Amino acid sequence: MAHRLAASRVPQDNPEPSRQLPRVALTGRDGDIVRTLATKVRCLSVSLAAKVWWPDTSPHRAALRLNALAASGWLKGAVMYARKLPSLEQPLLTWRIGEGTPDFGGVSYVLRHRFTEPAKPTAIYVASSKAARHFGGASARLPRVSEVTHDLGLATVYLLLRDRSPAIAPMWLSEGWIIAAGVKAGDKVPDALIDTPNGPKRAIEFGGEYGKRKLLSFHRYCDASRLEYELW
Repeated sequence: MAHRLAASRVPQDNPEPSRQLPRVALTGRDGDIVRTLATKVRCLSVSLAAKVWWPDTSPHRAALRLNALAASGWLKGAVMYARKLPSLEQPLLTWRIGEGTPDFGGVSYVLRHRFTEPAKPTAIYVASSKAARHFGGASARLPRVSEVTHDLGLATVYLLLRDRSPAIAPMWLSEGWIIAAGVKAGDKVPDALIDTPNGPKRAIEFGGEYGKRKLLSFHRYCDASRLEYELW
């Protein structure tokens, strides 16, 4: 169950008309954070934001600024339960067009056993509707209870790509963007898609506790769609 932060720190996305939100002039760093949430990933935790945008200061500084952005209507915040993420330095599996079907037994075992600690309350932030309109992102929402750990894991993957391959990061299309662009009901959608101008597109999937059957289904979808993929 999601527990919202105190209303004095994080207001609702659509406050009452009579309520005046404090104005916050977006700095370059602020705009980068809000744009990232509006167009690339669904949510960020304080620790993830601090690691990227406040690497030389304490996470407390990051929390103060994120709360200010929430108070001014650019972000929404909540405290939700998330599990500690495993080390994410490289994909568990990378597949290229023309390669054979991988043996998913070992991959499935890792996915089903890599979360060893119980979920803990975690402060997260998502883009507000105001931010989505301003930066041209898909409609924003808080993750469902079952999605929080997954979404933070996917955000970690994006931020890693952004650090290692800054020329590729702008090609990252979020699931929300893909859906907003128009997909048929029932169509499968990867967690993200790297839309390279030359060469095949690459699907990005952050794996939950997937069994072999689900992994095989994902593989067949990518193979039929002529998508290379990375499974994290």
